[in-house]
Amino acid sequence: MKIISTNSMPLDETALMLGNAETAIPESPKNVALFSKCRDAIFMAAKYCPVPGKRVLIPAYTCATAYMPFEELGWELFFYPVTRELRIAKDAFSELLKTVRPSIVLAPSYYGADLNDQELELLAAAKRAGAFVIEDLTQSAFSTQNADVIDAFVGSVRKWFPMPDGGFLRSDKLPYDLDRGLPEDEQFLTHEKCAMRVFARYLESGDPALLAAVRILEKDARSSYVKPCRMADFSRRIYAAQDDVENSKRRMENCRFLYERLKNSKTCKVVWAGIDQMTTGPLWFPIYVADKKRFRLEVANPAGFTAPGLWTVESEQVLVNDDMRYIYQHIVGVTCGQMYGAEDMERIAQAIESWKL
Repeated sequence: MKIISTNSMPLDETALMLGNAETAIPESPKNVALFSKCRDAIFMAAKYCPVPGKRVLIPAYTCATAYMPFEELGWELFFYPVTRELRIAKDAFSELLKTVRPSIVLAPSYYGADLNDQELELLAAAKRAGAFVIEDLTQSAFSTQNADVIDAFVGSVRKWFPMPDGGFLRSDKLPYDLDRGLPEDEQFLTHEKCAMRVFARYLESGDPALLAAVRILEKDARSSYVKPCRMADFSRRIYAAQDDVENSKRRMENCRFLYERLKNSKTCKVVWAGIDQMTTGPLWFPIYVADKKRFRLEVANPAGFTAPGLWTVESEQVLVNDDMRYIYQHIVGVTCGQMYGAEDMERIAQAIESWKL
């Protein structure tokens, strides 16, 4: 059975040859810095934030790596809730803005959905109050919204393409070349390259022992602290060769397929009220299920696709209300990667629709 997954990216021979090629490293635009990981980009944005103070508003639904850099720098963290439709909760955000007076507001862009008008107005209010506004595009790397209210854009790209590391920081309001002079993260690269090559073998064979080896290698690659590093030359060559337009187009086609098949499903609930909410190809297609663990064991694993529960609760501070508890307990991300087509999405949809609750 063909394995369908974007939880990890395989490092195939084409990418390997491209990364190792003796070619010049493409130059980045002056307002873009490329780091090993998104947490490095957030760390540098916070370190060089032009607004005094060390208080940050962070969406309560996020990966722990988004607030780890602020903890490392000694900032006070304040989590604001999002709705079950994954939009900033207006009243709670507005109240925190008044009481906290943050130096930075980190704004989410979830699963290919650009910020809507209400969210942009909330962020504009934060900016008028003196906050530096950062948008995290990790789940929506192909977004072209570029709203004027945003002071800096950050994101991870290593999960999108066959490259072992990669994060970015784009801003006209921070010092240029924040990645200049930083080392590559050699230990991380070694483990991730190995994990990606083993993962390629797993996709070919389906051997669960290989997947277990991948997870061990990925765990060994992680660090519990932030030490900013630049994106490796190996990854930069691969990154420069990606076709954002075609990749986003394929992901959107896959998402439209899943949306139409699952919008009236009795075994899951599609997060977005309409496919128009998803304005660009996302990293995952989000749905709510009754039991995440059972869903992975009884649906995803037997059908050969990946549906991680994004994200795990690393701190009880994020569980600020019932909506946040619901999101963390029930959301999963269904793969919609650009390397898969309609037949793969059909198999996923059939598996979900046939699930016996």
